[in-house]
Amino acid sequence: MVSSAITYWDETARRFAAHYETSKGLRWWLRRGIDLRAERALDLVRPGDAVLDVGCGPGRQVAAAAARGASQVVGVDPAPQMLALAREATRDIESVELHAGGVDAIEARPAFDIVWALGVFDYVDDGESLLAAMAARSRVIAVGRRRDALEAVVARCGGGAVAHVADLARAEEVEGLLNAWPDLSMLVNAAGATRCGHFAKLDWPDAERIWAVNARAPLRLCAHHVPRMVERGRGFVLNVASTAAFGPAPGFAAYGSAKACVLTFSRSLALEVEAEGVVVRCVVPGPMATGFRAAAGLAPRGGEGDPEAVADYAVGLLSRPQSWGVPGLVNQARRWTRDLAPDAAWRGLARRQATGR
Repeated sequence: MVSSAITYWDETARRFAAHYETSKGLRWWLRRGIDLRAERALDLVRPGDAVLDVGCGPGRQVAAAAARGASQVVGVDPAPQMLALAREATRDIESVELHAGGVDAIEARPAFDIVWALGVFDYVDDGESLLAAMAARSRVIAVGRRRDALEAVVARCGGGAVAHVADLARAEEVEGLLNAWPDLSMLVNAAGATRCGHFAKLDWPDAERIWAVNARAPLRLCAHHVPRMVERGRGFVLNVASTAAFGPAPGFAAYGSAKACVLTFSRSLALEVEAEGVVVRCVVPGPMATGFRAAAGLAPRGGEGDPEAVADYAVGLLSRPQSWGVPGLVNQARRWTRDLAPDAAWRGLARRQATGR
């Protein structure tokens, strides 16, 4: 946090805290947006959770998290007067500990179930570094077949990330993954595999692998984790489908049908568990610049989407009411084209693929 912001909050700490002591009038009306964000964050807290509040201010949110049953609540704030108020507000709460400074005042260990920073990013000069520091105090399990690629992901995520090498096409390795990490607060199913070619010409092991990675593994992981999320009353699932799920996809029959399965499954599951506090969303991107085409034996082509932009869209989708979404106007056009184009148009594409012309 910039030094001028620390000075400002130090000087206005008691006046700021007084804003929350009234439940009517202009002050109440002006802070409603902040209150709603705070309430939404508190709705995530379940008994036994460990919570980190970055920029805890006078300690209202810290005390509220402890009242929700959190077993450990850690608050950090760089403004001494704010921290003094927080200590005053939580002096009788054994589960609370407070530290002066920023998030770096807390050891980078994957110990927290929930990490939030409410109203803080307007006052920092490097929001990306703050996010990275927050991520280092949570836990991310990165799963994939290639250790080198996983290690690059782990390096980007920081100290809270762990690599788990597994081939999701193999049922026994999926079970090994579940045994190693039986309890997650958020599940992201983004693995993909395909081979280009008419289904009749695919070897069965190749077709089976496409379905195993793209459909069977996500459903198996959801079958394990979603009931546990429902039991806790909290959880997030983000599945990744593809615009190949919309309409015919000659040359990608196995892949397109598997992604259609994921999309329909996600939309149905979202409706089944939304009342239980579990959020299920499905993002449906088009071709992306990830090396996926090369792995499928396809030549590179232009116009592929930016994976970072799709990731940003997917994160935003978690906080929106719709259960699925298609990022970008080009991909939305692909969706409608696949839905509305007559079969005659697809026959021509299938014929060209079969003859190589």
